[in-house]
Amino acid sequence: MDRLNLAAVCDINSDAASKYARAFGFKSIYTDYMEMIQKERPDAILAVTPESLTRKIVGEIMPCGIPILMEKPLGNNLSEAHDLVGLAEKHSSRIMLSFNRRFSPMIHPALEWLNEHAKDSPPQMLRASIFRHARHDANFLFATAIHPLDILVSLAGMPYETDIIKTSSRPTGEAVTQLDMRFSNGSLAELVIAPDCGLLSETYEVIGDKYCVRIEYFSSLEIWRNGNLEKQFRLDQTLPTEEKEGALAEMEYFIDCIENSKPFVPGIQDGLNMAILGEKIQKHK
Repeated sequence: MDRLNLAAVCDINSDAASKYARAFGFKSIYTDYMEMIQKERPDAILAVTPESLTRKIVGEIMPCGIPILMEKPLGNNLSEAHDLVGLAEKHSSRIMLSFNRRFSPMIHPALEWLNEHAKDSPPQMLRASIFRHARHDANFLFATAIHPLDILVSLAGMPYETDIIKTSSRPTGEAVTQLDMRFSNGSLAELVIAPDCGLLSETYEVIGDKYCVRIEYFSSLEIWRNGNLEKQFRLDQTLPTEEKEGALAEMEYFIDCIENSKPFVPGIQDGLNMAILGEKIQKHK
């Protein structure tokens, strides 16, 4: 990306920082991020942090007044998310949350089409699923399953009612979770989360009056209207991962917002909304 000057990268492991710098062309390496910020004075920061350290690292960076594109989730739990929102308000921080699904080649065109053609006809039903294999990380529901949640909420707003059903967890696998949500605009939504079902898949359906949008995040998009297939896309599997998963387009949008002083979407409130829902799912028995 020619628009970027990759000034510096930081990692507590200097060998890892050096390897990363060589691979992507960063000019300098650091093992202390505050030293890096003080010396380099960057125009923006990309904060890719472990969930357990997000509150500490992003919280220390916020007072510097530098725009931040931060990895989701917004902290390790809801309490940390509230802390970061409070700090952002205190320091008038410009924060963008990395929900890269919104920028992916299969989902972004669907969101644009819905914004243009269904603005006055909200979805009647939204359905999503996230299937994975051998995902035993304890924070999966709070940190990963919020991707499809973010898409659903971006389309319908925060639900006013959420019913959660979990299957019984077994010694060799993870529980399957189903969410049923109701929204103030009249939409209904269903989300199925399966961390260990032997399949890598992520799907979305947006069903409205005379239209249906069907998305397979890893492969395809179909838009149907009035009984006809209006648009159809297939994901070019030869594209680099950062393009297939929306990370590159997300970064370009982040830079556009900085250069044109536009508000970030998704912003920190979107991150807090996902933390509220994510913790509710995570703690449900």
